[in-house]
Amino acid sequence: MRLNTAGALNQLLAKRVLVVLAALLLASCRLVILTDETGRIDSASGTANCDQASCVIPIEELYSETFTAVAADGYRFVKWKGVCTITVIPICEVKLAPLTEQFAEFDGDVELSAVFEPTTSKRAWYRDVDGDHYG
Repeated sequence: MRLNTAGALNQLLAKRVLVVLAALLLASCRLVILTDETGRIDSASGTANCDQASCVIPIEELYSETFTAVAADGYRFVKWKGVCTITVIPICEVKLAPLTEQFAEFDGDVELSAVFEPTTSKRAWYRDVDGDHYG
């Protein structure tokens, strides 16, 4: 009876050690949000709003957040840079997770920033050259 109890305790202890090791073996990365005076980046949850020059969010577990680029007065959103580059609207969903220790060399900072321009800037695709309301 004692052997079974001791064996069960050893198995339980071994499982706990593996869980702790697995958690420790995850390499952390950071989401670095960059902004300037032309606008800010807000998070849907409100926990990662960034109105400073840069904000750093450590990623130690699965991370999911929706960010919105908010232009300052006199500016408009143009595009995202970094993790949201393929998104063409000012709302971007970010999902990140740290890599395991095996791939830690590829882990590092992930940047997120928005590009804004003055509303007085002229872009060819904003102009209606011939008055037909079609670019």
